[in-house]
Amino acid sequence: MAGNTPTASSNTTSDVDAHKEKQDCIIESVNRDITRVMVSEAHVRGKLLATQIGGNSTSAVQARQQRNIESGVGALYPHPRDKAAWDKLPEDAPIHTFLPGYATGDRYTATLSMLIEPRLKLTIAFQEGDETQEKHAREALESVKKSLAANGVSAPGSRVSLVSFKGESKTDNLKSARESLNDPAARQKFQKVEGDASPLTSGAQNEHMFHISISTAVMAKHWGDDFSKGNVLTEKSAEMRAKVANMIAPETRSAIDKIVDSYIKDNNIKDNSVALWVANRPNANAREAEAISNPIMFEQIRDALKSAGKSSGKSDEKGKKGIDCFYIADGFKNEVAGKKTENRHPYQTKETPDIGKFWADHGQLKEREHQWYFVDTLLQKVKSPALIGIRSGALEPLALFGHNVIYLEHEDMFTPERHGSWQGRIPYNRLVTQQRTGYHDAEHEIVRNQKVQELILDNGHKKLDALATAKAEALTTGKTVEEFIKEIFTEDRSSLDGDSMQNKIAAINDKISDGVMLPDELALLSAMVEKKAPAFKIAATASSTKNIAAKTLPD
Repeated sequence: MAGNTPTASSNTTSDVDAHKEKQDCIIESVNRDITRVMVSEAHVRGKLLATQIGGNSTSAVQARQQRNIESGVGALYPHPRDKAAWDKLPEDAPIHTFLPGYATGDRYTATLSMLIEPRLKLTIAFQEGDETQEKHAREALESVKKSLAANGVSAPGSRVSLVSFKGESKTDNLKSARESLNDPAARQKFQKVEGDASPLTSGAQNEHMFHISISTAVMAKHWGDDFSKGNVLTEKSAEMRAKVANMIAPETRSAIDKIVDSYIKDNNIKDNSVALWVANRPNANAREAEAISNPIMFEQIRDALKSAGKSSGKSDEKGKKGIDCFYIADGFKNEVAGKKTENRHPYQTKETPDIGKFWADHGQLKEREHQWYFVDTLLQKVKSPALIGIRSGALEPLALFGHNVIYLEHEDMFTPERHGSWQGRIPYNRLVTQQRTGYHDAEHEIVRNQKVQELILDNGHKKLDALATAKAEALTTGKTVEEFIKEIFTEDRSSLDGDSMQNKIAAINDKISDGVMLPDELALLSAMVEKKAPAFKIAATASSTKNIAAKTLPD
């Protein structure tokens, strides 16, 4: 019939689609090969580092996990300037806690801590004249009040105050002031803006103002000494889940449940898959870069878990052995000012599901508590044995919901003591690594690529100048403009005057490739996934990590 006769247009479209599909298959195949080589080289480098760098023996890997552990549990950590006040604080005294407006990630654990400790009162501060800080501070104020009210706290405004800080110079700012909050002279620079009275503005010099890290100690104390004992994990996690559920309307929870189901189906996330939390941000400073996920290390983790599953003989319903993974959160790409994309992992394959910035795809996931509920529900529905990522405030609530959250922390990462206090108490299980989990001095793939472009452009300009001069001096060469341009990019690169820049690129490459895990660390990580136990306990009971995943903890 004439109606069934394909048109030239439909044939062309079909051919284009087929061609694109073939191209996509070729690209995916190439990316898999490149990733496989990258992972293989990472494992080799990890083995080499384990033998060449002092302190990387099996015993040293085990010893690193004992940091901040006292009497078989994480040591409670009040900030050094708070310790004396914490030690003598009366049982009925308020715990006044300071939250700077720029510390957006700290507000969430602080809020959850306020829900389980009625004595905790929060003073939120911003630098006068800093619109961004004031915006974040006011958002924190409303978020805390809303969360307290949803959980039946009467007069939630009495538990939180908003203050402004006005320094006398550029260096006399909020960041410097937080180091002397109990100094009468420093307190005079704070002004009440809204909410309850704060020791910073009330003149109550006898009331101590605690660093925000005290909220971590409050939560650790609430959970007790060992989450593996009795019903501690079940009871405490149920308590936290209920408090978060109170913040979300029933119809919203129902909508989020459906969103979770669609993500699982659309991304083919298998049961018992481990979630890999990819942290990323554009224009990160040196400190922030320490907590950005290195694609080399995360691919190495994914490969190690797959291998660990094979060695233990586990298999899914299709007979494929190994522990599957999926990526979640920021992803390896950044949109910069909406104009260009920075990609830290251009060879990422489609083999591992990646749900990315899930909060950006649905209006129901805009609020942070909605995001907690989404991830909590997702991990429960796929029966995920672990959520793995670099230490982050975004991961803490999931541990409080009872999930086996494993956070990576390199040996010299900033403020390790704070969450060292949760070890053994809360399933926020730390793995201390020898190599950096993130990046050195914010130098990463994007910076490297920029310097490569600088090198190409710099040398190209030099050669254009040289060739232009040569052409002006000798027009008898007979070469066309196209031939001159081609010559720029085909001459021996060793003749280019770019040694300094090439050395910088090589140095960055070394720093990136050093971000790998050692064999004993990967074995320990696999055991933490299997046993849902802290690294310090597994390491303490294993005589060797050569087959640490096979070791069992004592009853």
